[in-house]
Amino acid sequence: MSKGRIIVTPSGKTLHVGGRIIDPDFRLAHPKTIKLHDARYGLNLSKFPTIPNATTFHTLPAAQPCLTNILLNGTYGCCTQADKFHRQALRQAVSGLPVYNPPDSVVLAAYTRDGGMPGDNGCDEQVVMTNERDIGDPSDDNGCIDKSTAFVEVDATNFQLVRQCATLFVGGSICMGLPDAWVASMPSQSGWTWSIPVGGAPSGYFDLNNGHCYTLLGQTQSSLPIGSWGMFGNLTPDALAAGAVAANGGALYFILDRELLANAALTAPDSLDWSTLEGDFAQLTGASIPPSGAAS
Repeated sequence: MSKGRIIVTPSGKTLHVGGRIIDPDFRLAHPKTIKLHDARYGLNLSKFPTIPNATTFHTLPAAQPCLTNILLNGTYGCCTQADKFHRQALRQAVSGLPVYNPPDSVVLAAYTRDGGMPGDNGCDEQVVMTNERDIGDPSDDNGCIDKSTAFVEVDATNFQLVRQCATLFVGGSICMGLPDAWVASMPSQSGWTWSIPVGGAPSGYFDLNNGHCYTLLGQTQSSLPIGSWGMFGNLTPDALAAGAVAANGGALYFILDRELLANAALTAPDSLDWSTLEGDFAQLTGASIPPSGAAS
């Protein structure tokens, strides 16, 4: 896989693409991923609460300094780390906590730990998310460490499920190979939309040499707000469904912490078999996870 390259937009802004790397056989590289839509978890969308027509976490003022920070992704292929800290900013803002805007040194240290440096090699997002879960990352200027509980994949072709999860789990991570057409018209400022041709994406449309992870910021009835390189854009549902699936080397992830997991189980107790899900989390991590609704 390519290590990626620097793209210079017409306005002179630099953006790095190709920082997300995966094994050529994506499924062999990630054999144990928990998929929320797996039949064993008894997903029942009708049991989820009604969601608002739009969820726009990224408009919260407290989140802006971090979300509009490119976090070195104009210089290095550290999109997986930029996405990670942008997701953390969303959760902190929604919870009313001080939002951490990490300095470049912290981002580079995370990129190095996750395998991207030396050499600016890019990262496999599941390595990054596993380290986020098992080791944790700084969450404030005092060195406090934030750990997730687990990460799950979700069927990107099920738009209603995607909208539910984006609301319930406060955003997510979209990982795919960006089409060359998108790269050729890279944005210089917020407000762009990524879409696919009418009739569907042709074979090979999603180029894994342009591997990228970016942040799902919320949901609307017709499109998905996304963030990357310190800017905000939109992704059409059909583009998500085509690019963030295993057949095209992509994936859609939601990262859960104990509070999100407990709140989700209390909010929608009959929507999933939460005890089976938590048992699988514990088996994969070797850690004891508090039952749904229990104090963490």
